Amino acid sequence: MIGSELLRFQDNQKYILFDYETEGLNLFASRPWQLSYAICNSRYIEKVITRYPLFKDINVSDDAARITRFDKKKYLQIGEDPAIVLRDFEELAMDPNYLLLGHNLMGFDNYVWQTLCRLQGKSIDWSFVARVVDTLCLSRAYRHQIAPDLKDFTAWQYKMLTLRTKGKGFGASLGAMAREFQIPYDERLAHDATYDCNINHKVFQKLIWSVEV
Repeated sequence: MIGSELLRFQDNQKYILFDYETEGLNLFASRPWQLSYAICNSRYIEKVITRYPLFKDINVSDDAARITRFDKKKYLQIGEDPAIVLRDFEELAMDPNYLLLGHNLMGFDNYVWQTLCRLQGKSIDWSFVARVVDTLCLSRAYRHQIAPDLKDFTAWQYKMLTLRTKGKGFGASLGAMAREFQIPYDERLAHDATYDCNINHKVFQKLIWSVEV
C-alpha cells in the first residue's frame, strides 16, 4: 500500500513518550526533579511511569514551582537515587526497538536527559536522536503546512525548531495543539509530567493523521 511506511499505519511500533520537569531552563545545568515516561504505541498507552530523581539542593524558582506545583517537602520525601531513575529509564529508552516521543525533545528534554547522565558520571551518548519523533516539530509543520523530509527526518525536525509563530492560529505548545484538536485540556494540571504525557499522546494521535510522517 502506498504510504504504508507512515507512522499512522505502524500500529505495532512502540514508543517511549517522555517528559522532564526541571529546576530551570538552562540546557546544560538545570536538573530534573520529575521524569514521566509512557510505554505506548500509536493507539494506546500501556503504562505511565513517574519518577523523582533526588537532588537535595534542587533550586526551583518560586514562579516555576507555582507553574509546576512543585512541593519541595513532598519531593524530598519521595525522591529517589538519580542513578537508579536514569538506569531504569535508559533500559527502555536506549532500546533501538522503541522510537522516542515527546513535545520539544529536540529543543529541551534531550538536553536534560544528558545533564542527568553527566551528573551520574556517564558518558554523553546522542545516538538516540535518530529515533526521536518530536511533536513540537510536527505541530509547527502542521501550522505552517510544511511536508516532512523523511529522507533526513532528524535534520528536518531541527529545522522546524527554528520556525516561530506568525500571529493568531500558529501556536504550537502542547496546550495550543490540544485545543486545536479539541482534546480536553486543563491548565490547572498542565506542566505535571504525567498529565503532559497523556495529553501529548492524544496530540500525537491527531498529528500523524494530519502530517505525512
